[in-house]
Amino acid sequence: MAWTAVVFAAFLTSTVIKFDYFSGSDNASAYWVGYEDGFIRRGLVGAILATLLGGPPGPIAVTVLAVIVFAVACIALIWLTAATIRTVVRPGDGVFVAAVLIASPFTFALTVQNRGRYDSVAIAGLVVVAALSLGSSRRSLRVLAMALVTALTVATAEVAFPFLVVLVLLGLSRLGWSRWGLAAVAAPTLLPGLLLTIASFAVHLSTGYLATLTDRAARAGLAVNRSQENSISALGQSTADALGSTTHLSPLTLALCFLVLGGCYAASGAVLWACTGRGRTWAAVLVITAHGLVALRPGGSRVHSR
Repeated sequence: MAWTAVVFAAFLTSTVIKFDYFSGSDNASAYWVGYEDGFIRRGLVGAILATLLGGPPGPIAVTVLAVIVFAVACIALIWLTAATIRTVVRPGDGVFVAAVLIASPFTFALTVQNRGRYDSVAIAGLVVVAALSLGSSRRSLRVLAMALVTALTVATAEVAFPFLVVLVLLGLSRLGWSRWGLAAVAAPTLLPGLLLTIASFAVHLSTGYLATLTDRAARAGLAVNRSQENSISALGQSTADALGSTTHLSPLTLALCFLVLGGCYAASGAVLWACTGRGRTWAAVLVITAHGLVALRPGGSRVHSR
């Protein structure tokens, strides 16, 4: 944990020494994407920002927003870590569980390295859904909150929906629903997020509009242009493009990545399950397996020139 803290401090210090909108130009470019040309995936935050500012964001607004997005994810992960420690069966395992969570490449490390990226909103959405399922009072309000959080998270990062589905179903089950009752409640809870996910991949994107947004971000001072990949141009990727981005990697490199990251993910999940009482084995296996498989799926969207 000490080593992890030093690495995190080094990453954050680099943003002060070399100012690049806190999140970096690539991540910050996403803040220029909005709904002025119609619905577009990942456009919610940019649309809200443009409405509040009355136009495209400037350097100060982008930096403030990046810090907020970063802080939201960190707060969510701190809550998650504390909540997990409280479920540890043996008190002596508390520090060990904290180390597994804090030093994981999928928690704080991801948030710090990709600071300001919309993935942080997805992390916060997952944690909030989990938190809503822990109580038992006012079930109806908790369900409504789950539906709202799911929709807002998907509107910010559409790839979050498959991750949220599993947690929403387990959360509703924990709140007391089962079988047909669970299906009846889960359907309207997940429907808004599902429709937003479908729209995110079904709506045709204009290459001209994406290029215009890139130019606007460049004029604001970001180190982006039309010839380089950024968070704006990535919205025009197809699934084939996403798969093609890995073809330049050797089979050995891919195998090593799967072994290291996949092994770390599976091992940490198993350790946390064991340290927290080995309860509901089927639920633990479902979450670990489903989230692992979804993470392998390449994202993308079709491009339509007009």
